[in-house]
Amino acid sequence: MYATLLGDSWRKLHPTLRRFHEADARSRTASGVFRVHAPRAFVTRLIARMAGMPPAGEAVPVALVVTVQPDAEEWRRTFGTFPLVSVQRIDGGLVAERFGRVEVRFRLEAVDGALRYGFEDASLRLGPIRMSLPLAASAIERPHGKSAIDVSVDVAMKGFGRLVAYEGTLTTIEIGR
Repeated sequence: MYATLLGDSWRKLHPTLRRFHEADARSRTASGVFRVHAPRAFVTRLIARMAGMPPAGEAVPVALVVTVQPDAEEWRRTFGTFPLVSVQRIDGGLVAERFGRVEVRFRLEAVDGALRYGFEDASLRLGPIRMSLPLAASAIERPHGKSAIDVSVDVAMKGFGRLVAYEGTLTTIEIGR
């Protein structure tokens, strides 16, 4: 999926990131330690809780399991004991990632060996109905040494503030063929 969306710029990714997002991998697992930032305002804390975002914490153990499906990938993240599951698929030239009824769409870009997820839009999906949500997001994966990946994600609600942010390093990565 990622190689398809990146096209010719796929080769610009660091080998560690290319290996992790390879098309012939049936599954990928990774683990590491992350810092999770909490929303500050009451309203954003409430929305984050309703949206299933992980709670704040320092040195949170994170496990990631990516399972390839015929036309999508399931991303199952566990922050400590807290699950955060999404499904990614191609939507035109974008990655559409669904967390329950919320869908966020990104344009992938290879920049200096890193993978940048350029936020396009977010919506509440009710069947074929798509209602725009006032979200903003940024995410990037960077190589860390020869075999680890630094991850940084930040999601905010326009006018209210941050819903969730997390960063850390995936140090144990396994690719299933």
